Amino acid sequence: MPKLLLELPQSLYEKLRREALERGLTIEAYLKTLLERLVGGEGLKRGGEARGLRAKSRIPDGFYEAFKRWWRARGHVSFEEFVEQAVKEGYSVGDVYTWSYRLWTKFEEQEEKSALKLLERVKASKILMLSELKPRNPKLLVELAKSAGVEVIEGARDLALVDREFYESFLKRLSEVPRDMKGLSLPEEKLLKFLWENGLVYLDVEGRWRLT
Repeated sequence: MPKLLLELPQSLYEKLRREALERGLTIEAYLKTLLERLVGGEGLKRGGEARGLRAKSRIPDGFYEAFKRWWRARGHVSFEEFVEQAVKEGYSVGDVYTWSYRLWTKFEEQEEKSALKLLERVKASKILMLSELKPRNPKLLVELAKSAGVEVIEGARDLALVDREFYESFLKRLSEVPRDMKGLSLPEEKLLKFLWENGLVYLDVEGRWRLT
């Protein structure tokens, strides 16, 4: 197989290396997918040849579903394992890397949009309970919340998604909060009740709220 030797500026090499690591790829595999993407339809725009290449590059439904399953389980299954399994199922290594790159980018963009929407919703409400949201995939929602910078507080009975700025501000005033919770806003009272019911705060001998 022909080999291509590239000389890159250090800054560009480091950028490519970081992007490859974020996608679970070696820098060689990542460069290969970029080149295949360029030549496979984005760099060629000539008549029937380009149309043929674009049609050939269509991602099969079976591969799409397999990648989506892996994406949801990627914390437990490495990308290398996914590639190996896909090749065993009859897909070429080149196609696997090319399609995976496209889907990876697509799914990342979808998650970023979902995370932003969730962050905006939490900021507006200050605190939301997982039991209130009733997501179809609780684990995915929690991961999105964490990636967006939402404070995720796990309790024995429920899980709270809290605006981080609101949470940190409340903790600074926790010891000054009245025992009977008078004067608290609805979000503050909701947060304190959640912490209390889940054993995350207690009242000391002086009647002051403390974190456990």
